[in-house]
Amino acid sequence: MRRWKELGAHLRPEGGWRFAVWAPNAREVQLIGDFSGWWPDDGVPMQRGDDGVWRATAPLAMAGQRYRFRVHGADGNWVYRADPMAFAAECPPANASVLFHSDYSWNDDEWMASRRADHHARPMSVYEVHLGS
Repeated sequence: MRRWKELGAHLRPEGGWRFAVWAPNAREVQLIGDFSGWWPDDGVPMQRGDDGVWRATAPLAMAGQRYRFRVHGADGNWVYRADPMAFAAECPPANASVLFHSDYSWNDDEWMASRRADHHARPMSVYEVHLGS
């Protein structure tokens, strides 16, 4: 399974965004951001799946808005985390993730097919360089 297709923030065809983050040891995860006023009480509660992935949808979220995950860890502490699978992020020192969707259509099928080739079956040159010489 290609987890990058599920994890992160993805635009929903019917509107809004769906979110998923892998946090198998978390007690609770909330989604907060510009769309929730950044208040934990107004955060979107996420539902834990059997695979340790927490999921939620935010129907009012829009491209360009910032978001983070508020995680209640196994140690009992709440921490704020950026989305490790985000497609965009704020510039440091800010560290929120940014909702981004690209309509770009990749045209690299030929190149992707060439990556599957067995390169070890082809001739290879090996060069030795001695830094002291």
